[in-house]
Amino acid sequence: MVGLLVTVVALIVAAVIELLIKLAPLLVAVVCVWALVRMVRARRRRRADDDRLSRLWAQPLEAPAPTPAPLRHRPHLYVVRGGRS
Repeated sequence: MVGLLVTVVALIVAAVIELLIKLAPLLVAVVCVWALVRMVRARRRRRADDDRLSRLWAQPLEAPAPTPAPLRHRPHLYVVRGGRS
């Protein structure tokens, strides 16, 4: 009974391996097409971003908001506790 089970499992494994060997070129072709589609989509997205950037650069800039006056420099005062005065 165990020998029959081992034989059936071996036949199933051999059939799966043979199927993978026969379908390997198809799997490689599918992976290549998938990679090509991803590359084309990325390129289109990048071109759309470039168009958006060129439109933004073509628009005139608004006047910048006035900046507040810088704070004047004040000397630092240090308080030392427990030391000599």
